[in-house]
Amino acid sequence: MHPHQQAEPVVIRSGVANLLRWMGLALLGIAVLIGIVAVTIGLVTGDMEAVTFGALMTLIFGGGGLLMHLAGRRQRVELRDDGIRWCEVFSGTTHVRWGDVHHVEVPLNRWDGRSVRLIMKDGRRMFVSAISMSSSEHGVWADSGYSNAGNQIVAAHQAWLANLR
Repeated sequence: MHPHQQAEPVVIRSGVANLLRWMGLALLGIAVLIGIVAVTIGLVTGDMEAVTFGALMTLIFGGGGLLMHLAGRRQRVELRDDGIRWCEVFSGTTHVRWGDVHHVEVPLNRWDGRSVRLIMKDGRRMFVSAISMSSSEHGVWADSGYSNAGNQIVAAHQAWLANLR
C-alpha cells in the first residue's frame, strides 16, 4: 500500500440498519411476485383491472422496499485510518479525525446515554448516533451488536493512538 493511501474503511451497521436493508429487499421481492401474478391473471382472463391493481401494488411495495433498502444502506459507521465517519438516514455525513478525539465512551445503560460518545480534546461530546442501544416498550439496553460496534470504535481509536508512539 502506498504511504498516503487509506486502507479500506471498516463499515459497521446497526441491527436496525441491517433489518431495513433485508426488509427492503423482501418487499422488492414481493413487489416482483405481485407484478408477475397480476400480469399472468390479466393475460389469462383478460381482466385489465387485475393488471392495473397489480401494477399499483407493485409500485407501492417496490417503492417502499427500495426506500427501506436505501435507508438501511445509508445508516452506517465507517472506521478509517484517520478518523470515524457516520451517516444517519436523513442527515448529512459527520467526519471526525482521531487526532481531535480525547477518548471514546461506550455507555452500557440508558442512564449514560443511548449511543457511543466521542469525548473531544476541546471538551465537546459528539454522539455516534448511527449506532445506538436497542429499545422497546420495556426500556433501552445495550445488545451485543451495539457493544461490539462500540468496542470496534474504541479499538480503532486506540490503534490510531498506538501508531503515534
